[in-house]
Amino acid sequence: MSGSQCGFEGTVDLDSALRDSCLNQLQDVEISLEAELVDSEAEIKIGYIYWVFSMLYHYLYYYVYIPSFWVFLIGIIWYTVARYCTRLFSRQSSFPSGFYGESIIFGWLERTNQRSVVWASRCLKTKLKYNSQVLDIGFGAGLSFDTMIRLLGESFESHCHENKGVEKAEYKVYGIENSEQMIRYCTEKYASEIENKVLVLEKGDALSMSYPNESFDVITVSNFIHLVKDKNAALKEWVRCLKYGGTLAILFRQSEAYARDAFVQSGVQQGFMFLPQENTLVEILENMDSIKNIEVMKRKVEEGDKDDIDEGDILILATIREEQKHITIGYTE
Repeated sequence: MSGSQCGFEGTVDLDSALRDSCLNQLQDVEISLEAELVDSEAEIKIGYIYWVFSMLYHYLYYYVYIPSFWVFLIGIIWYTVARYCTRLFSRQSSFPSGFYGESIIFGWLERTNQRSVVWASRCLKTKLKYNSQVLDIGFGAGLSFDTMIRLLGESFESHCHENKGVEKAEYKVYGIENSEQMIRYCTEKYASEIENKVLVLEKGDALSMSYPNESFDVITVSNFIHLVKDKNAALKEWVRCLKYGGTLAILFRQSEAYARDAFVQSGVQQGFMFLPQENTLVEILENMDSIKNIEVMKRKVEEGDKDDIDEGDILILATIREEQKHITIGYTE
């Protein structure tokens, strides 16, 4: 058969043509199978990725997302409550009132101030005479009363031993405080001292006291001056009430640990704490003509007696001149 008769040019081998056709078809099938295989592998990969993300999603949703949400919510509530309690504790530690204030008196105030107040009271031993009239401004939980009354009693007994016939105690400790909770607490705690007329407690303003000029031999201010904004006016008022030769003792805390304390920072932020500086107080006292001598003492904290903020206790002793008149403050309307 010629190629011209069949429409082909040249001769054609039917077996060869059939073989080529089959090969082409097989190649098409192979290509199709490879394409389907690639698509299947892609689907398998996509399915595997989907399964992984699906499992991760369910894990995050059921085991992480919901607990994290509640933990986050609890964290917000805890932060809010902690912030409120910190602000409340800070204010109550300065101006105690109610059950919460009484709890602070029994706990935090006595624990943090006991050692420093006792130390300051002992430093005044040579100033406390048998007939001294002592005023404690902002007495708080009355931590200084025990030590001062005991030292005054010892001085009085020594005086009685040297001078026969003296029977009635001539010394007396006064306390002025603005917190009724503190006054009620100390009235119950020192009922016998009040009954024996060696302790008198009064409610009043430390910046405008009703005592006459030259009323006291010793005035103590223990861990209270940080609540006073106008320290210049306060120091003048306290010096006004001192007798000639009297002593003003100011105890306060000045340290980095104390300034970083959460309750102290909260008080500063709320605007009722004004941390004193040693240099500032000394400068104010030096500018007063009635001041004769200023002594600055710093308490040494023993290693076994150390608290996180129980450092930086400073006691300033200012002695009044004996030959000059005191500062008087007049009020006009």
